Amino acid sequence: MKFRAPANVFLHRAQITLILVALIPTVLTTPVGIVLLATGTGSVAIVAGVLVLAFCPSSLTGWILGSMFVSSGASLARVQSDFFSSVSHELRTPLTSIKMFVETLRDERVTDPEERKKCLTIMHQEMDRLEGLVQKLVELSKIESGQQAFAKNPVAIDEVVNEALGALKATVLGDTVDVKAEVESDLKTTGDKSALVQAVANLLVNAYKYTPKHQKVIQIVARARSDKHIEIAVTDNGPGI
Repeated sequence: MKFRAPANVFLHRAQITLILVALIPTVLTTPVGIVLLATGTGSVAIVAGVLVLAFCPSSLTGWILGSMFVSSGASLARVQSDFFSSVSHELRTPLTSIKMFVETLRDERVTDPEERKKCLTIMHQEMDRLEGLVQKLVELSKIESGQQAFAKNPVAIDEVVNEALGALKATVLGDTVDVKAEVESDLKTTGDKSALVQAVANLLVNAYKYTPKHQKVIQIVARARSDKHIEIAVTDNGPGI
């Protein structure tokens, strides 16, 4: 099995290569061009000085553009790293919970039938949560690769909001959340209902996660912005993005 260095290592090497190939030669040749122009008496020396100084801005421009591309790649690598870290954390949470309840039931530490039933119910909820996370990853992969096919059907916005709120309740597992919903009547659009529900549910779940416990007040508003546009806004008391 061949080992591949992480993306940030390749980006760091690219930055060093840019410095060695473009920046350092530019810094070294600029004084040469200035000296040739200042002290040169023949036409050859003057032309050489002009060419050297003309090369310097071009090389410097190339270094700046290359640095911008490398920085963009580094930002993308950081986003991907943060995404995978977040996914790993989200997957680990239900797995840890399921493992704990399995060990509890295996060791017969819970003898009361009602308590056993409660443990099994929570395990089922966590398994549904885990299945949902995996399904989201599959859908994200399809969207990124352009293989996701979205339906185009009439969709009632109030149904989208209600189903997204239901998904939020399933995620918080009994925690009390104050959600204020304001949906204009008869709002309809054309699109993929399940995808819209997932998008709104993601906003609601993020609002729940990043709002302090003593300030868990979330508001969702759906309204027509114009004849062709509908806005669904989710607000909370969190730190913001």
